[in-house]
Amino acid sequence: MTESGKKQYKAMAALCSKTEYAMFDIRQKLKGQKLEDDEIEDIMNELVLNRFLDDERYSLAYANDKLKFNHWGKYKIQQALLQKYISESTIKKSLDALQKEGYEKIALHEANKKWKTLYKLEPEVQTQKTIQYLLSKGFEYEMLIKIVKQMVKHDIEQAEN
Repeated sequence: MTESGKKQYKAMAALCSKTEYAMFDIRQKLKGQKLEDDEIEDIMNELVLNRFLDDERYSLAYANDKLKFNHWGKYKIQQALLQKYISESTIKKSLDALQKEGYEKIALHEANKKWKTLYKLEPEVQTQKTIQYLLSKGFEYEMLIKIVKQMVKHDIEQAEN
């Protein structure tokens, strides 16, 4: 490894020790430094060997953070990880690791939040817009239908009382 390669390795190791990065992100940063492809591969291999980079660890952290903080569904998380060239098997493991109860609770919370903003609309339009919003957040259609049906039923019961 050249002197500039060692310097870049130290910089990337310091960066990766602070937060998780996908291998794709670090490779892009190194390409921006105008290093030779062989040098980049050497640095990448060294980072993986010393456990500074791990796409499985990154994928799991990314999925948990996007669910917890951004309230994204599995489809949106999957698409974002695919854009970072994470393997489909790694993505599947990360999505399977998400807690089902917490996932459904977040979907319900997002549905309630949207539903309340649409209270002046007809129930059909309110249902359609809520489902459309949740699909854009990446949640699964089958789960959304169950959630929205519960919300419509709840509104009907409230109106009767």
